[in-house]
Parts: sequence; C-alpha cells; structure tokens
Amino acid sequence: MAEIVMHHHERWDGKGYPDGIAAETIPIGSRIVNACDAFDTITQARVFRPTVKTPAEAIAELRQLAGSWYDPAVITALEKIVSDRWGVQIAPHAEQAVAINQPYREVFAIRPFRRLWFGQAVSFFGDWMNTAGLAIMLFVVTQSASVVALGLISKALPTVIFGLIAGPLVDRFNRQRIMIVADIVRGILTVTIPFWALNWLPGVFIVVFGVATASAFFNPAKQAMLPNLIPNRLLVRANGIMFSTEKGMELIGYSAAGLIAAAFSWIPLFFVDAATYFVSAVSLLSVGDSRPVAALGKLTVLKDIREGAVFIWRNRLLGSTMTVTTMCALLGGMTVPLLVVMAYGPLRGKALGYGLLEAALGAGVVLGALMAARAVARFRAGALILAGVAGIGVAYALIGLAGSLWLALLLIFAQGVANMIYYVPLVSITQREAPDYIRGRVMSTRFLLVQLGLLTGMIIAGPLADRIGAPAVFTTAGLLIVCVALVGTAFGSLRRATLDDDAGSSPLKAASG
Repeated sequence: MAEIVMHHHERWDGKGYPDGIAAETIPIGSRIVNACDAFDTITQARVFRPTVKTPAEAIAELRQLAGSWYDPAVITALEKIVSDRWGVQIAPHAEQAVAINQPYREVFAIRPFRRLWFGQAVSFFGDWMNTAGLAIMLFVVTQSASVVALGLISKALPTVIFGLIAGPLVDRFNRQRIMIVADIVRGILTVTIPFWALNWLPGVFIVVFGVATASAFFNPAKQAMLPNLIPNRLLVRANGIMFSTEKGMELIGYSAAGLIAAAFSWIPLFFVDAATYFVSAVSLLSVGDSRPVAALGKLTVLKDIREGAVFIWRNRLLGSTMTVTTMCALLGGMTVPLLVVMAYGPLRGKALGYGLLEAALGAGVVLGALMAARAVARFRAGALILAGVAGIGVAYALIGLAGSLWLALLLIFAQGVANMIYYVPLVSITQREAPDYIRGRVMSTRFLLVQLGLLTGMIIAGPLADRIGAPAVFTTAGLLIVCVALVGTAFGSLRRATLDDDAGSSPLKAASG
C-alpha cells in the first residue's frame, strides 16, 4: 500500500513524480488511485476548486489526458463504472480514428522509450557506418577479399562465443548499466581502429572482436528491457519502430560511409561511429531499469544457463519459435554472400545493381516493420509468423529464377516486407512469453541461434554455389524455407499464438504479479 501511495502522482508518459517512471512500470494500484483521485477532485467541491462538474464532464476531461497523465485502460474501466453506476451515457471515443491513423504517436509519448529509440537510432547509424568502414578499410589496406571476410567473421563470433553467458548477466545485473558500459567500451575501442589499421593489422581484428563482444551483451539487455518501458498492447508497435529505424539507419549509414570514404578517407568513419556510441550512452542515462535490486538474485552462470535452457525447452511456444528461427537463419544465411554474385552474374547489374538490391531490401524491411502492428491487430501473431516465413521462401525461390534485375528488385522488396511480417511478431511474442526474471537468457539464446544459423548458412553457400550456381542456391533455399513454414503449422502453440491485449495485460494479472 505504501508503494501505491508513493507513486500515485506518477504520470503515464513518465513526467510525474517522485521517480518519473512511466506506463506499466507504475504500480497498477497507483494508476487506479491516480485516476479515481482526479475524478473525485473534479466532481466534488474542494477549497482550491469550489465549482464541480458532472460525472460525464469529468470523464470527458480525464479522457483527454488518457495516454499522457493516465493509463488509458484505467480510464476506460472508470468510464464503464461511471456509466453503470450513474446511468451516464458515455460518448464514443472521438480519438479512436486518430489513433488508427497515427498508431505510433502513443508509443513516442512514453519518454523512456523515446530516449531509448533516439539513442539507438544514432547508434544504428554508427553500427552500419562501422561495418561499411571496416570492409572498405580492410580492402584498401590489404586488397584481399579473404581479409575482409575475416573482419566480418570477427564481428559475428562473439555472439556465438558469449551468447549463453550474456543471458545470465543481463538477468542478474542492472540492464541500464550493462548497456551504458557496453556503449562506452564500444566507443573507446572504435576510436583506436585507425591506429591499429595503420600500424599493426592484427590489432584491428582484436578490437573488432572486443566491440562485438560488448554488443553481445548490449543487444539482449535492450530487448529484455524494452517490454518494461511500454505497455503490452504497444509492444508490437515499439518493436516495429525499432526495427524500421535500424534498417533505415543501415541505408543512411552505408550511403554516408561511401560518400565520406570517397570524399576524404575511411579514417573519419570510425570517429563518427565512436561518437554515436557515446551519444547512445548519454541517452540511456534517463532510461532506468525498473527491476528492484532484490529481484535480481545471485549470478551462478552454469545454473542460470541451465535454467534458461529448461525454461525454453518446457515452453512449447518458445521451443517452436526458436526452431523456426534457427532454420530460417540457416537457410537465409545461404543467400547472404550470394546476392552480390547474382548482381554481377545472371542479373547483369554489377555494382549499381547490387546497391539497388540492398536498397530495395532495406525499403521493404522499413515498410514491413511499420505494417506489422496493423497486421497483428487483425490476424493471429502465429499465423503472421508462418505467412511471413512462407513469403520469404517464395521470394527467394523466385529471385533464383529471375533473369531481370527489375524483377529481382521487386521480389527482394517483397522479401523485406515478408521478413518483418515474420520477425516483428516473433520477437514480440518471445519478449512477452518470457517473464522478466529470465528474459535476458531467452533473448540471448535467440541471438545465439540466429548467429549460428547465419554463419552455418554462409559457410555452406560458397562451396554449394560453386557446384550448382548461385541462382540454384537461392531457389533451393527458398523452397526449403517454404517447407519450414509448412512444418511450422504442425506446432499448435505457434499456429494459435496471439498478441491480443487480453492475453497478458489485465489489471488483475498485473496487480497479482
């Protein structure tokens, strides 16, 4: 009760007091008391407010502040109570049409999410500039494609090596601090890359490995903390915003890297990238981890890893999504290194064609991520995941058969859309299905399986393409991905999976923990 009283002046958008917490991090009792206190103040005479308003007028006033001062779900419940008790006719929500047309406004109204999004938007830009700069720098310095590949492998390995260890640390320590420390480490290490490139090349691979290691802890911490910043009903929208922003920054980052490298050199790329990590760290200072210290528990790595694995194994929905994710990553990984081969070979597009293909893929991902929230509102999340997987497979299979660059551009754009129709609900279900105390381990396991699948697929791709050709690899991978979608329908838990608000965010469930 003391906690309820302490926080009953917090605001839904995080601008209240004493702690400035937001949305569902505010105790449900505090949100209810806040709304009821306001209703009582408006309808009863007070020293500071001698005039009174009717219950209908009070509801109209509170409704205007739902989503900023008050929890919209609490205000909706209060409307029903007022209507039943006093026989008041409550007018339909005039804002509903606006909410449909502006589905992301409510997400951005939540200050902690807004700060996290801004920091990550800047950081994503730096990440992709780093990736492009690394490839450019290694090729300019060594003129060796093998060395370029080694640099990219150095970025991928830490997730595989430290993936299982990252999960327990994310669950046992303050996630905000993990992310800030990871950003600072990434920034400091990135600044040194030009020095190593010009003086001792092996140092580049060591530093890149270190930066990627910090990312291996940062990424699961971010995805584990995100559901604590926003209400469940906005989770899909929030993920859609984050993923569309990531891809948008990829397009801008790659383009900026090429322009800067062409106009000056590759050296400034790493200084810009380091600066973006420091900006991200500063933005995270106001994105607190709402978990109490007492709930974190003691770190026992092996026991924690085993507990996470058992939890995923026993949860049928998580087990089925992890299986589908791993297979899609493996088969999709077979196409990653071959897109440039397709551009220079059967599609006859050369460097410009390859750039257009990457741009079309990115544009499809951005659109698909924004479409996902609307799609989840109309269809079961599980059905969308399987339909997205099937769409990815069909697009890959047809790209292998396409003899025209323009047809391939259309198909890869569609593949980007399908990818997000699959990916956004998948991540949202994983976040919501995993309780907060174990979410870091679940998310790090997902990252590990994806990276293992991608690496395995890329290893297979080269020798297989040499034997049967890149178009045949695309078509084969696409058909097998369609088979994964068909097999996925056999998982009842996945087929019936939903992200309906009623499934996981009722006030009674929130109040009981």
